[in-house]
Amino acid sequence: ATMLAISVVAAFIPIGFLVGVFLVLYKFDSRMASGDVEYLKKFGWLLVRVKPESRWFALFTLARNLLIALVPAIPVAFWQTFVLEVLFVISFAATLIMNPGKSDAANAMDTMVNATILCVLFLSAPFLPDEAGTKVPEVTFALLLALFLAFPIFLILYLGRQLARGQQKQYAWFLCHQKAAAGAFARLLKISLTNEAQRQGGSVFLDSDDLIDLSKLFAYVRNDVKTLVVLASREIFRSFWCLGEVTTATLQNVDMAPVHFSDFTLPDQKSIDDVNGIPGFEKLIEQGFLITDIKKALSNFEKWTCIMMPAQLNEPQLTQITTWVAKRGSASFGKCRSTIGSLSSGVSESAHDRSNYILADLDNTEAVSAGLILSRLVAPLLSADPRAIPKLMGPVGARHFQKPDKNSKQMVLILLCTTGCFSSADFVFGLFEIVVKKVQNILPVVAADAFQFPSPAFYTHMERTVKLMGDNEGLSLDPKVLHPLIRAIFQKISPRLSVMASAAVLMVQSKLILRTLETEANVALGDLPALTPQMEGHLNFVIDQASEKMTLGRRLSSRVELGPMLEAIKTEAINAPQDPESSDDDGVHMEEI
Repeated sequence: ATMLAISVVAAFIPIGFLVGVFLVLYKFDSRMASGDVEYLKKFGWLLVRVKPESRWFALFTLARNLLIALVPAIPVAFWQTFVLEVLFVISFAATLIMNPGKSDAANAMDTMVNATILCVLFLSAPFLPDEAGTKVPEVTFALLLALFLAFPIFLILYLGRQLARGQQKQYAWFLCHQKAAAGAFARLLKISLTNEAQRQGGSVFLDSDDLIDLSKLFAYVRNDVKTLVVLASREIFRSFWCLGEVTTATLQNVDMAPVHFSDFTLPDQKSIDDVNGIPGFEKLIEQGFLITDIKKALSNFEKWTCIMMPAQLNEPQLTQITTWVAKRGSASFGKCRSTIGSLSSGVSESAHDRSNYILADLDNTEAVSAGLILSRLVAPLLSADPRAIPKLMGPVGARHFQKPDKNSKQMVLILLCTTGCFSSADFVFGLFEIVVKKVQNILPVVAADAFQFPSPAFYTHMERTVKLMGDNEGLSLDPKVLHPLIRAIFQKISPRLSVMASAAVLMVQSKLILRTLETEANVALGDLPALTPQMEGHLNFVIDQASEKMTLGRRLSSRVELGPMLEAIKTEAINAPQDPESSDDDGVHMEEI
């Protein structure tokens, strides 16, 4: 009786474990929807071997293993074998039909293991002792007959799936890009193309989401891709992975849709001849690429019809790029077309009706892409209040930036922190506007791994940067006005937006940002030193002057790094010998030059 009681109590351990796993998997979707990162860290081990959509297979595997462990408790050897055969037939069929593993190799290995164990069990059945009432030969024959009848059915289903997959390629578009220069834009383009891909019965390949086995990267391009979308940034052909993808597409006659960034130049004959000098080139040779094929791919790249990426991206231009990629014809050759539309036409769309804004470095395509990604990820979560969906603020002179009235929701400004953002004129003037308009709810979001948080050296550098920026624009700026603001903004830990992470991680991060935006975005600017009327008037004048220049069509200097060059030109002009016939009456002054 004691042993029986102990066994009953002990039985609750594995059963309780299975119940716990069931509850974890049952709550998984809702916990991920709420952005519970700790839940993912605790129980992510359950999904190490299986795809998220096949997560229930993990529970099936654990339950199967528990039943296998209980088989020795059956007193008759024949029934032990019979139960094992049933369990492994079910496991074999489930693995073959569902393909739950994260890679084809894992699914093939599981299928082979199940089939091997089944063969051993069936072949050993005739050698079992003929115990009373078991009818070993008859039952063994029936099981073998059922297996041989089921095998052709499984084979037909598998071959039918492979045939359908061959006719309809798995990926409508493959985004070929260099992460450092186009990682955020690649993610943004995938989000934009997803609906169209679903209508075409395919999907969009992005390595952050879909690449499981790096050794199969070129095989994806060769066998599973309809169109290779090449995000041609300046250094794209310095990446041997991108070079291999373009070469594979050229050899296999895969359609290509190049998107030329503003800093991209087509490979000339010298760069083609020196292609074997790029870092990692020997790895392409190891994978069977011929140098003649690589050079041919580079030479033919200019023949593909492409679209030009604007230097400063906005939503209408993104729509044009997405539409062009989605609807262009197959194997299209010809000249590049330029995008249409001005920057101010889309970035600040209905901004005066918004309660949330995003201030980003508009001169940085990756920063703008990160802002648009955040806006699109949180949009479904804010469908009940469309005014709360954050939108990018436009450039100086094209902003409708004002505080909501007393009866409206308190405005929150998301400060998108990327590398070099404090060197952007639009970004810095946006900070001045924050000070003048006394925006008190500011949430800094770090969207670049290389972003450096403010240090004592940062403020010294920023003073020089802002002063030089003001000199370049002919405006008098006092950078010390921004010091208290920046210190207050970065007092709390800033949430991150990892634009190069997987879609699941990005969704969790965007939900965390939204939760922080709703609860902890108060920077307490009321505690900052109050602006004197003279200083407030001066800042308003500076902003008005910057807006006036924008209205007149003169864009603010895109990056303050141009400042030293402008200073050198001005110094050279001042020190140059003067033409004795020239005078100030011609309306051109050296200081203006």
